[in-house]
Amino acid sequence: MTIEQGSYRQMTDIFAKLITLQDILVEKYRIKTLINASPQQLQSQDDLLVCLKTEFVEHNTIYGEIREKISKLRTELAEAQIIHECKEKKMDLISTHREYEVLDKEIKETISCEQEARRRLQEEEKKIIDMSEILKREEQLIQNQKSELDVGKNNLAKDIETYKAQLADLKTREQEIVEDMNSGEIISKFERIIINKQNQGIVPLEKNVCNGCYTILPFQFANRVRAGKTVEFCPYCSRILYYKKLDSEKAEYFRAEDINSFMDASNELGEEVDEHDISQKKSNEVDFYE
Repeated sequence: MTIEQGSYRQMTDIFAKLITLQDILVEKYRIKTLINASPQQLQSQDDLLVCLKTEFVEHNTIYGEIREKISKLRTELAEAQIIHECKEKKMDLISTHREYEVLDKEIKETISCEQEARRRLQEEEKKIIDMSEILKREEQLIQNQKSELDVGKNNLAKDIETYKAQLADLKTREQEIVEDMNSGEIISKFERIIINKQNQGIVPLEKNVCNGCYTILPFQFANRVRAGKTVEFCPYCSRILYYKKLDSEKAEYFRAEDINSFMDASNELGEEVDEHDISQKKSNEVDFYE
């Protein structure tokens, strides 16, 4: 017997295996998706760490520039103080009012330069204190983020190992079913259908309706699905169909009591009933309701 055709009981077993295989494949694809997406789980944390490091480098550069300014301003202030002291000493050596006015003006200009240098120095010293605090915070954030990222990578590595173990188990179960069914072409098509049809490769036929694309199917085609002796693919969505009888659904074939009534009615009308036809109807009923 091949997967494409067999007795009702054999095909029922095949459909059950296909449903089991579908569950295995869906789970396998889900785990593979998780593994492929795993690096992205830490991407945001990795990006944040890169951003923090970039900001730290930029702020550290600014910190260095401020230090250079402070060094220059301190030199400038020291020179202004020396000049101021020298001019103050010259005040004792002047002899005329004109010399006094000139020197006094120079002293005032020197004091102004000294004050400006001190003011700018204080501003830069405040900046470097603030920048130092910023660098300390950023350095701590980098350390925390790096530690968190390392923990995340370790946990992710463990998760991936778990996923791989689950995949190995699923692969074994899949292989057992595939080898037992012995039909690579149908299995390959079945796998493609599952991937392309949102994890549904085999669906039930309910009241002549495909439960995958919800299309009403032709009666003759639906009858073949009900018979359950061949593998039938939905002509609209390509999914494999199997018959699922609902409690509220009436049989499409004659029952035994229907055949007896038919015989009685035929006899009353004087018509001959072909025993072969009656036997065939009973056989169909047994196959269908088995």
